[in-house]
Amino acid sequence: MMSVHAYLSRLQLAPVAVHDKAPAPAERLLRSGAGSADTAPAPAATPIAEVRAAVNVGSLVSFVDGLDAQSKDDVLDSLQLAQRAASGAHDRFAEVQAWYEKYLEVLNQVGWVTEQFAFVADQQSEGELRMDQAALAVIMAIATQNQLAILKEAVSALESLASTDHTISLFSQMSAREGAGNFQMGAAQQAANGAVSLAMGAFHFQSQDQTSKILFFKRTTKALQIWSAAQRMTFNPASYADVRAQIREMLGEQRRQAIAALKLG
Repeated sequence: MMSVHAYLSRLQLAPVAVHDKAPAPAERLLRSGAGSADTAPAPAATPIAEVRAAVNVGSLVSFVDGLDAQSKDDVLDSLQLAQRAASGAHDRFAEVQAWYEKYLEVLNQVGWVTEQFAFVADQQSEGELRMDQAALAVIMAIATQNQLAILKEAVSALESLASTDHTISLFSQMSAREGAGNFQMGAAQQAANGAVSLAMGAFHFQSQDQTSKILFFKRTTKALQIWSAAQRMTFNPASYADVRAQIREMLGEQRRQAIAALKLG
């Protein structure tokens, strides 16, 4: 049986290339404070302990108060690894089913307990649809009250940013291409025994138009098709600890480029 270290060594990670319309504000960069193998970034960067939400490649991830810095690091790194490995193996927008199979396979290897996403098409037949509202409605069924509250804050913070903001550029470019999209939204919470759970929604869509703020524009249901799925994932820190350093090395310098912290109100 192949070891996890050997499995990881065979992964091909997709690069992260974001073309900003405006320079990235220094305060929204991420400074890791737990177990970092990176060189120290600029002092203006947000310490990981203070991060309550962040865009991470094509995911919006938020943290309920009480999650320690190491756990935040581990959640962000493992989710980034899974996304970049899935994109290294399959087209994120044209091979969605295969992409999610690889995404979950990687998460299961590094300490997450997950199930397959069972995608369901949106059943709204007429009227208008806003993607952030549709996504939150799906996650509401599985999230705790605290998880839903922090995720709503994160969505509002993302909406408030200008379309030229680096964080918007990162999310839109990593999660959408030519009218097709594939993104995730989730909130992590830590129990008293240290266990971390993640209420995660996964979404892919086809749209007749394109915009840098894909979550927040209203579209008629005829102009947008969206498929959604949600599940509660659990994280085993002890399993992840054995591969933490290897994963950080694999993510490399592009790790920080793929994460943009959000300031919540």
